[in-house]
Amino acid sequence: MFVHVAFTEAKRGTCYSGGELSKVSIVNATWRAGRPIELKQTFLKTVAEMWARETRTDVKDVLVAITELPAENAFEFGQILPNPSQDKEWLTQHGSAKGPA
Repeated sequence: MFVHVAFTEAKRGTCYSGGELSKVSIVNATWRAGRPIELKQTFLKTVAEMWARETRTDVKDVLVAITELPAENAFEFGQILPNPSQDKEWLTQHGSAKGPA
């Protein structure tokens, strides 16, 4: 799995939950649809635990969410990306230095 990471910092006092100031860290992931539920849940838990550890935050204050999009709606490396199940063939055809996310 190839990953791009971007950090967006929210100014203190601009995030609320239930009408109260929120201290929750939010991690959003966007990837191509078609991965097994077990992989998704492992990813969610791993990222939440890693974020909590690295930021010294309680894991209960971390929200991780995945947005899935059809592969045909993603363009990268000069190509429309394949479904995740077709990654091996895609990498064989286009090279492994860069590949689908």
